[in-house]
Amino acid sequence: MNEIMNIKGIECYEKGGIVYLKLETVARGLGFIDSSKEVEYVRWNTVRQYLRDMGFSQEVAKETFIPENIFYRLAMNGNTVRR
Repeated sequence: MNEIMNIKGIECYEKGGIVYLKLETVARGLGFIDSSKEVEYVRWNTVRQYLRDMGFSQEVAKETFIPENIFYRLAMNGNTVRR
């Protein structure tokens, strides 16, 4: 892995011309969260389902980095997440 950078609060790195973004930060920014119990949690089941539907490995955790193109595909679903 190349050196991890922080651009406007998002950890990322570049490898082979592709930018990879930290999934936990991306998920929070896109609204894939549940804050009903006074603590904000990432809705990992929702994120994994979207990744599965895209054909991307759903074996992800908060330390996972995803390619930029997968971020854009998640972003198209971010506003439709039911809370």
